[in-house]
Amino acid sequence: MDDRTTRPVAADPEAERHIFYPLPPAEGELSWLPGARARFEAACDSAAVDLQEPVLWPHSACAVGDAPSLVTFLRARPRWRFIFDPISLLTPAMLDNAEEHLSRWCEVLGTHPRAAAVVIGSGLVVGDRVIPCSDGEPRGMNYLGSALLSLIARCCHDSLSVITPHA
Repeated sequence: MDDRTTRPVAADPEAERHIFYPLPPAEGELSWLPGARARFEAACDSAAVDLQEPVLWPHSACAVGDAPSLVTFLRARPRWRFIFDPISLLTPAMLDNAEEHLSRWCEVLGTHPRAAAVVIGSGLVVGDRVIPCSDGEPRGMNYLGSALLSLIARCCHDSLSVITPHA
């Protein structure tokens, strides 16, 4: 695996399931351009060769950090699943319309049959990213957590595992 592209964050050797968290692109590199996207996909394909069920945890700074890109990635890789983390798909520039973005993502990704889990929590701006945090985080945007809960209840299938950030 190219450690500049993705890194495993958890593994279940018995089930041959690994969760991969894509690293942000190198400074000055745009993750959605063809070269960076091809490197990302090649690294994922290489990492998943011997795995029955690789799981990707996408975010806004990775090559599949939007719903169409993620769905395209999954369509080409039938063994892959993903963790639906709507807060991490946001960027600070999206926060003024966060509920609209969250709603669209819940409709497309929350109902997707290859969603393995959903991350529920609030959001915290760190640099050019929004990261999930617990609803009790004093610096967090706690309104995101309550908006997200109602969307998840409406859109996501019941079999999704739930991941909540710790305080």
